[in-house]
Amino acid sequence: MPAALQRVERAAKLLEEASALLKDDPYSQPARKKLIEGARGILQGTSSLLLCFDESEVRKIVRECKKVLDYLAVAEVIETMEDLVQFVKDLSPSLTRVSRDVDNREKELTHQVHREILIRSLDSVKTLAPVL
Repeated sequence: MPAALQRVERAAKLLEEASALLKDDPYSQPARKKLIEGARGILQGTSSLLLCFDESEVRKIVRECKKVLDYLAVAEVIETMEDLVQFVKDLSPSLTRVSRDVDNREKELTHQVHREILIRSLDSVKTLAPVL
């Protein structure tokens, strides 16, 4: 993330320099180069920042999916109806949260691979949850 942020900051400085040069000479070739490089840096840096944010969000959601999957293993040792009721009470909010988070984020992700990872993790949870 810091590298992407630094790139955006450098690009912003290039745009500032270009605007100062263009103010003095609207036909300045060095100003045009700085303008192009600054614009490119802003676009690429912003894209990198979004990708970093998406990666972070996907990791959080996948962690939640793994917690749910790990908790599903507890179902094997349930012996009483009270234990089963408590298990379902504990599991339901997590399943709901994971499903909601995936539905909210999946459509917004800019990177196809992250979208697929997220959907695959949720599919695992949806496949194993009914086994209860």
